[in-house]
Amino acid sequence: MKRDEDYAFLVKKLGELTLRQEVPRALIDK
Repeated sequence: MKRDEDYAFLVKKLGELTLRQEVPRALIDK
């Protein structure tokens, strides 16, 4: 399984979006 890689990819994308617009910490923590 490459779930870890997929998760890291999502976290990276979420981080990029966070730089542009504030995202609730609830989404970032989970």
